Amino acid sequence: MRNISDCVDEIVGEEADEKVIEERNKKDIAFIVFWCLLYVFMMVVQAFTTVMFAKSIIAQLQVAVAIVLTARYYKRGYVTAIILSVLSIANVFLSMLIPDVPFSLMGVVIPIGTIISITFLFVIMRKLYHSMREAKEQREELIKLAEEAEEAYEEVRKINEQLIESSRVIKENEERLNHMALFDELTELPNRRMIINRLDFHISFSAKMNKKFTVVFIDLDNFKRVNDILGHDRGDIVIKKIAQRVTSTLDSDDMFGRLSGDEFAILIQRDIEKAEILDYIEEIRKAISAPIQIEDEEVSVNASFGASAYPKDGSDSTELLKCADMALYKAKSEGRNRVEFFSHEMKEEIQSKVDFEASLVAGINKEEFHLMFQPQHAPDGKKLRGFEALVRWRSEELGLVSPVQFIPMAEETGLIIELGTWIFREACRKLRTAMDTYGLDDIVLSVNISTIQLMQPDFYDIIESVMKETGVYGRNLEIEITESVFIKSVDSAVEVLNKIKELGISIALDDFGTGYSSLHYLRSLPIDTLKIDKSFVDGINRAESEKEIVGSIISLAHNMNLFVVAEGVEVEEQLNFLRDCGCDCVQGYLLGKPLDEDDFNATLKEAAEYRATAESPDYK
Repeated sequence: MRNISDCVDEIVGEEADEKVIEERNKKDIAFIVFWCLLYVFMMVVQAFTTVMFAKSIIAQLQVAVAIVLTARYYKRGYVTAIILSVLSIANVFLSMLIPDVPFSLMGVVIPIGTIISITFLFVIMRKLYHSMREAKEQREELIKLAEEAEEAYEEVRKINEQLIESSRVIKENEERLNHMALFDELTELPNRRMIINRLDFHISFSAKMNKKFTVVFIDLDNFKRVNDILGHDRGDIVIKKIAQRVTSTLDSDDMFGRLSGDEFAILIQRDIEKAEILDYIEEIRKAISAPIQIEDEEVSVNASFGASAYPKDGSDSTELLKCADMALYKAKSEGRNRVEFFSHEMKEEIQSKVDFEASLVAGINKEEFHLMFQPQHAPDGKKLRGFEALVRWRSEELGLVSPVQFIPMAEETGLIIELGTWIFREACRKLRTAMDTYGLDDIVLSVNISTIQLMQPDFYDIIESVMKETGVYGRNLEIEITESVFIKSVDSAVEVLNKIKELGISIALDDFGTGYSSLHYLRSLPIDTLKIDKSFVDGINRAESEKEIVGSIISLAHNMNLFVVAEGVEVEEQLNFLRDCGCDCVQGYLLGKPLDEDDFNATLKEAAEYRATAESPDYK
C-alpha cells in the first residue's frame, strides 16, 4: 500500500529511480485489479441476492472499496472507482431483468453518492497534494537558501580571516617600517634619524635642567681597504662585531648608533668631566681595535673619535653634530686612531683644509697640474739613465703649491687615485714622444705611486691599459713605492707588485732608511732598485761613520742584486764618494734640477748626441 508521501513524490516528480517507479506501478496495478475483482464479485453477489440487508452491506463495502481506491491510488484509483460505481449502477438496472429480483433504488443512489463522495475526496486530495507540493518546494527553497547562507557565511568567514591576516601583516609591516625608520638594518642600532631625535630631546631636557652632555663621532680608519680586501660581506661582519663590542662596553645611560657606512655616534647623556670622557672613549677604542677573527682571517681595525659638548660647542643638534664632525676630521688629519675635542681654533683650521681641498678638486678639473723631470745619471755624470717624473701644481688661486702640501691632501681625500692615473698616463705619453724623437730606446722613467693607488683593485688594469694606449714598454718604466705600502698588508702589496713586474716594469723602493726597512726585510720584497734617501747622502759630508753606513748599504744591496740610486746629491764630495763605493746611479741638484718640458727635451737631445758620439768609431 502506498502513502500520501509517495503520491506527492509522484506528483512532484522527485522519484529519480525509474526501476523503483516501475516496480511500484506494477504493485499498484496488481492491488487495483484485486480491488476491482473484489468489487465485481460483490456486484455479482448483490445482483443475485434478494435479502435487502445483505444488499445494503455489500453496497457499503463497495463504497468503502471506492473510497480506498481513490484515497490510496489517487488518479488511477479515482478513475477505477468511478468506473466501478458506474458498473454498479448498470448492475442495478440489469438485475431488473432477473425474475424475482426487485428493483433497489438504494442500489442506484449509493453508487451515485459514492461518485460524488470520491469526487469530493479527490478534489480535497488534489488540493492537499498541491499544498504539499508547494510546501516541499518551499522546504527545498529554504534548504537551498540555508545552503547558500552557509556558503556565504563560510565565504564571509574566510574573508574575515583574510582581513585579520592582512591587518596583522600590515601591522607587522608598519612596525617594521617604523623600526627601519629609526634603526639600522645591519647592526640593529639606532640610526641617524633616531640619534638626531634623541639629541633634540636631550638638548631640550638639558636646557631646562642646566645639564651638560657630549656627542662623540666614531669613524673606522681605512675601512674601505677592509671591504676591498675581504669583500663587503665580510666587511659587514666586521661592522656588526664592532657594534656588539661597543654596545657591551657602553654605559647603560648612553646611546650608541650607526650614522652610515663605518661611521657611528655616541650620545653621552651624563654630565661628566673631560678626563672621565677620555677614559671612557679610550676603553671603547681598545674594544674596537682588538683583533677580529673571521673564518681564517684576522682583522684589526682602528677608529678615530671626534667629540663636541653641549652647550659649549653648540645649542642645537645641527651645530653639535657639525662640531663633532670637525673634531673627527682633525683626528683623521693628525694620524688617525686618536680622540679630538672640538675647539674654535679647530674650526678655522678645518675650514682652511676644506677650502684647500676644494681648490685641489678645482685644480684637477682645470688641468692646472704639470710634470717636471729630474735626471738620473751614472756616477761619472755623463751617461743619462733616465728621469724621475715629479708632479707640480700651479694654482690659479693659490699660485705655486708644494707637493708636500697637496700630495697628503690628495691621499687623504682619495683624489690621489684620479691624479695618480693622470700622472702615469702623462709620463708615459712624454716618454713615448721622447723615445720616438731622440731614439733613446733604453731610457728609464720613474713614476711615484701612492699606497692608496697600489691598493686599488683595478690598479694593475690601469697600468696595463695606459701602456697599451701610449705604446710604452715595461723595460722603460719604473714605479717608485715607499715602505708604507708593506706596513698594512705585505702579502697584498707583494701580489700586486709581482703582477706589475710581469709587464716588464721594475720596482724601486724610495726613501730607503727613513722608515722601518732593514736589508734583511728587503729580501722578501719584489724590488729591483733601492733609492738611498737624501738624509743618508747628506751624512757623507758630516762624519766618517755615516759614510760607512752609506757604503755598507750599497755593498749589501749589490749582494742582493739590487740597482742602487742615491738621491739628493748636491756637492762634488758626495758624488765622488758614491762613485768610489760603486753606486749605480745618482740624482740631485748637482747633476740636474727638475726640468720643465723645454729643458727636458734639451737634456734628451744632449744625451742622444753624447751617445752618438760615444758610439762613434772615432770616439776615444
